[in-house]
Amino acid sequence: MYEDRRPERPARGAISTKTAVFLMFVVGISVAICTWAIMYSINASKTVVNENRFSKLIEAAEIMEENYVTDVDIDNMMDAAVNAMVESLGDRWSYYVSVEELESYESNVNNNYVGVGVTVERTTDKGLLVISVAEGGGAEEAGITAGSYITAADGQSIIGFELSDATALIKGAEGTTVVLTVRDEAGRTQELTVERRTIEVDPVSAQFIGDIGYVTLENFNASSAESFNEKVDALIAQGAKGLIFDVRFNGGGRVSELCDMLDHLLPECTIFVTDDKYGNRDVMESDAECIEQLPCVVLVNEDSYSAAEYFAAVQQEYGTAEVVGVQTSGKGYSQAPISLSDGSVISLSTRTYYTPSGISLEGVGISPDHVVDLTDEQYQQLYYGELAIEDDPQLQYALELLNDEIAG
Repeated sequence: MYEDRRPERPARGAISTKTAVFLMFVVGISVAICTWAIMYSINASKTVVNENRFSKLIEAAEIMEENYVTDVDIDNMMDAAVNAMVESLGDRWSYYVSVEELESYESNVNNNYVGVGVTVERTTDKGLLVISVAEGGGAEEAGITAGSYITAADGQSIIGFELSDATALIKGAEGTTVVLTVRDEAGRTQELTVERRTIEVDPVSAQFIGDIGYVTLENFNASSAESFNEKVDALIAQGAKGLIFDVRFNGGGRVSELCDMLDHLLPECTIFVTDDKYGNRDVMESDAECIEQLPCVVLVNEDSYSAAEYFAAVQQEYGTAEVVGVQTSGKGYSQAPISLSDGSVISLSTRTYYTPSGISLEGVGISPDHVVDLTDEQYQQLYYGELAIEDDPQLQYALELLNDEIAG
């Protein structure tokens, strides 16, 4: 239901009957371009859609197909047409996912991907620098380590390639292999056969900074709540005296994952409120069972979207955590991903959500209790995971807040 990263992909959400009826019109438009005719019956009212409403689209497509100087790619035209229709809504949270983009979209919301299991960064003259190696991936098994450089794939040099072009040569179907030429930190070069596998991504990491448990949450997509709750419980069991939840650069995810986390953190209370365009309201509640109440801080920035800023807002409203950082992005609509007949997806804003006190975050975001900004250089370092704990002003401020509160 929520947007994922500046913005990336939303997760699944419920669709009301009336919303589904509306979406049938969207599906009908794309089918019309292909078949040159529209005649739909809407379940709720049995109303026949007048094809004249869409005759302009059909007319334009026919004119281009018959008169354009070269052959017309109808599939490409359909993608462009549906994408333009979504963009015409003027809603930055709704978007179209073509069939070609679907694999990446599904990997994103499921927190997994098919690949060799490395995170890489492009260099201008050395190939791809391996930043990290996923546990259980083909790269780990083949002996590739962080700090190495991948210089070729299946014998083709990738030095000087753009990142997308280089990684395209490494990607492939699950179970297949690719021969990577790898130069390690000692300067040794070897060719390694690496299997492409499904890599499960854990979006949650946790560690102690002194007596404070520090939890970083990258998204709210599949399995994030289970990992989050387990790591929070482990920190408390090991004696954490306070908790910091870092949702900076977090683009959101699934409402179910968000609510599972809030339910784990909060006593019995309202944790999520949403309305559709017809005024139908859904309210989600937390039960009484929750973690031991410790002093908490949530770190946010301008790239905390959707579920991330909502996560902070709810705890701020209930007074269970203070918020440190800068004003968040301001997203207040949830999306429903609707599959079209060819497998493509329209992710459409279908509901408005509110904090428990009835506040919409759309276009506003949340104001931190303590405004602490980063320099442009620190912002970039944080994004790339290069900002040391001791050099992070927002994290240091949060640590100081909690340590002062614990000291009493």
